[in-house]
Amino acid sequence: MGYSLAGRNALITGASQGLGLAIARAYVKAGAAVLLCARDTEMLDEARRQLVCLASPGQMVSAQAADVSSPEDVNRLLGVATSTFSSFQILVNNAGVYGPKGTIEEVREHRIDVNSIAPGPLNTRLLDEVLAAGPEKVGRNFYERSVKQKEQGGAPLEKGADLAVFLASSASDGITGKLLSAVWDPWEALPEHLEELQKTDIYTLRRIVPKDRGYDWG
Repeated sequence: MGYSLAGRNALITGASQGLGLAIARAYVKAGAAVLLCARDTEMLDEARRQLVCLASPGQMVSAQAADVSSPEDVNRLLGVATSTFSSFQILVNNAGVYGPKGTIEEVREHRIDVNSIAPGPLNTRLLDEVLAAGPEKVGRNFYERSVKQKEQGGAPLEKGADLAVFLASSASDGITGKLLSAVWDPWEALPEHLEELQKTDIYTLRRIVPKDRGYDWG
């Protein structure tokens, strides 16, 4: 992809492994400066070392251990982020925890875009936790689907990372409040349909696709 993130600063949570690390890698390759966040200090340091090798001279790759389920850690992380970067344009909420639920359309007037990525079935730490728990705890049908996913390899992490680069780039400006599938949706063509996206509920959390609203481009 030709999206450039040069001159953009990103804070990425859950960045020590799995999809978070794949997104961080894609961001560094696209030219962004990144601040990585994860709970495990050793894994986080190793991720930072990997990404430093991909960075250009002067391109910042920093890391700060934090548990995003802890308000104290989040406040400390925010302090590090604001001291590391004079400003940052990209926040990737990738850490695998559940947080407060609420609406996301309110910051549109401030030209802040908020979108969710559906990366597809990923073979990451969360899948390993399901398999380790066993069918008695997670249910036999879910366990068997998870085993099948593990055997088949799941969706490539790079798919979700590519979509994350697109959403972080200026090419996606104005696309907000959407849930996009990295695997199935034609997200690279969405800038061509910005007006329809802004005035309809296509790709909202209810997963309404363009054909549901009479368009033939999705």
